[in-house]
Amino acid sequence: DIPAAVITTLEASKYSTWRADDFDMLEYKSAPTRYVIEVEEGNKEYDLYFSTEGELVEEKDVSNGDDTHWPE
Repeated sequence: DIPAAVITTLEASKYSTWRADDFDMLEYKSAPTRYVIEVEEGNKEYDLYFSTEGELVEEKDVSNGDDTHWPE
């Protein structure tokens, strides 16, 4: 389940019109939980990392095909 705050932030972002393709929750032992939403528009593809509170904390261009989520 993606927190409502994450969806609200996505809908208010510059990526709101992009197609959301994949949703992941990343849990780490020594770092905060992150939610990742993959968005696509044309040949551009980004992984958007959100905090549990809905803050967009990272935008990663994965257009080159490397969308591996490396542990923190």
